Amino acid sequence: MKPFDAIIVGARCGGASLAIFLAQKGYSVCMIDKTVFPSDNFSTHVFGGWELYAQLNVEDAIKKAGAPEMTRFRIGFEECSFEAPMVVTPSVCGLRRIKHDQILLDETVNHPQITFMPNCRLTGLLYEGEEVCGITVKEENTIKNLYGKVIVGADGRDSDVANLAGAAKYDVAESPRCIFYAYYKHVTPNPMPTFEFYWSDHDIVLVNPCDEDLHCLVVMPLHEHYKTWARSPDNRLRHKISQLSSLSSRFSGSRMIGRARGTDRLESYLRQSYGKGWVLVGDAGAAVHPCAGAGIEQAMACSEVLAACIDDFLTDRLPWSQAMDRYTEFRDPYVRQNRNAALSLAKLPPVQSDVIPWVRLISTLPTFTHKFIHQIPGFISASTDAAKFNGLKAMLGIND
Repeated sequence: MKPFDAIIVGARCGGASLAIFLAQKGYSVCMIDKTVFPSDNFSTHVFGGWELYAQLNVEDAIKKAGAPEMTRFRIGFEECSFEAPMVVTPSVCGLRRIKHDQILLDETVNHPQITFMPNCRLTGLLYEGEEVCGITVKEENTIKNLYGKVIVGADGRDSDVANLAGAAKYDVAESPRCIFYAYYKHVTPNPMPTFEFYWSDHDIVLVNPCDEDLHCLVVMPLHEHYKTWARSPDNRLRHKISQLSSLSSRFSGSRMIGRARGTDRLESYLRQSYGKGWVLVGDAGAAVHPCAGAGIEQAMACSEVLAACIDDFLTDRLPWSQAMDRYTEFRDPYVRQNRNAALSLAKLPPVQSDVIPWVRLISTLPTFTHKFIHQIPGFISASTDAAKFNGLKAMLGIND
């Protein structure tokens, strides 16, 4: 049997996008996944990397799948809030993974170079000498050997490829927060689609509209509160809604769809990115806390770069180690930046109670609001270094 140019274990964001990027370059790809699709996945699924979706030829399908594009961002605490059009990206989307991942898989059908094998479980790696040259899989009750020039693990945090290859973790950071979330029907929507971020006591609360007129409610309690939340997550989520006046009226007639889900296994890490014949992408190789909502875009951005590096190897422009070093040189700083942003946000303390009256004053007296606004550039300049301040100005389109 002629070997595939690449075999990818895992068919979600990292794996499916890598398969498409490689097929666009003309390579033969075999992609397996232990799941039968359509299939949901544990994820808070807010994303906005539209250039990547355009390159994958799925931007239109994603935008037409029923989840409104959110163009506004609201930050709230103690009945006070700030709201504005988004700055970092024009819009984000909260399409559920059961639809999002299926759209990526539907696109793979348009590439005859891609062979997809769902309900197919990895059982081992095949070696030629010290180099991985294929995988052993179990499809229904049949054991098969598949051979490829490159073996890719895109199979998530508990990656079988990483474990079988012995890929060590480094830069590990324990999670300061656990996470619980659920979907709700009959929530009164905002006048304009808005991503909502709230501090509530020690908790971080996120709300966004999804497809099929659903809303996703996410609460990130402190890690040490996980067991308390896990005993009755449905009731805990409903109680949290009642604590936020901006949400309680909108959720008053709502109904949870399905069950609440939660986990405390959210450590951030990097793994050894590659070895002889194998490489990791997505959460298999690097994961960050979901507080910053960077996971989906991170997996797809790394897949785009990995596809280019695999192309360099398969066309003999670079030997394997040099091609994969280029991938790692992109991945590690990119992931560290996302990790640092997520952990910095996750570790912020509650808003101090003695500050709240001043925020209310600023928010309700136009004269004070006007004066406060004009102090913001000076505050930001004093709180960051010159390079970051100039970078923010450039992002905002501010010219001196």
